[in-house]
Amino acid sequence: MSRVVVTIDGPAGSGKSTLAPELASRMGWSHLDSGALYRVLAWLASRRGLDLTTTGTSIIHLADEVGIDLQRTATSQKFLVGGEDVTEGIRAPEVSHAASHVAKLPEIRDWVVRRLRGLADQSPDGVVADGRDMGTVVFPDAILKIFLEASADERARRRQKELAERGYEQTLDTVRMELLSRDDVDRNRAHSPMVPAKDAIHIDTTDCSVAEVTARVEKLIRRAVDDNNTQTNENAS
Repeated sequence: MSRVVVTIDGPAGSGKSTLAPELASRMGWSHLDSGALYRVLAWLASRRGLDLTTTGTSIIHLADEVGIDLQRTATSQKFLVGGEDVTEGIRAPEVSHAASHVAKLPEIRDWVVRRLRGLADQSPDGVVADGRDMGTVVFPDAILKIFLEASADERARRRQKELAERGYEQTLDTVRMELLSRDDVDRNRAHSPMVPAKDAIHIDTTDCSVAEVTARVEKLIRRAVDDNNTQTNENAS
């Protein structure tokens, strides 16, 4: 594996979307947000009125026809669909709901896996990839695999705050119910269910600050990089 990849998996609200880009920035690497790709596909399919449960191939054909592009800078990333910036639009609650249906389709998951691996291959240094099956399916040879966890109540609180900051007001009970429903779908789908990789390091973020978790995982990454470099040099000699 020429690319160096660190994966961060876990359910919604466990801290992936906060932790992954910050770690990528600290390491000078690229960040891959797998969930955003599912959201983009769901946004496009919904906009065109496609059936989100039975038309995986149709959604992919539409995506290839319209064009989905990822623009990355050192501090941010934008998603363009047919030239339209949908970076903020794909974070709407209704898109999240639609994405949970789209993500169950095997054709869609295969498309996203190929796209993520292609993006990783284009990254000159390393990659921090977050999602639900990054360490088990997409990048099984990652040098470090993290699985984040947190209580349902804490995850719901974080998600409600995130939605409010984006202008979407929902009750805590509604957010919690939607999270648990999404958990059930993700853990029990037939194709690439959300399960920790056997060699993943589990971290419960319920009572931890962002700074504490970031510092801990950064140390793990730097240690894994050093070990990987040592092994690479030994194999080359």
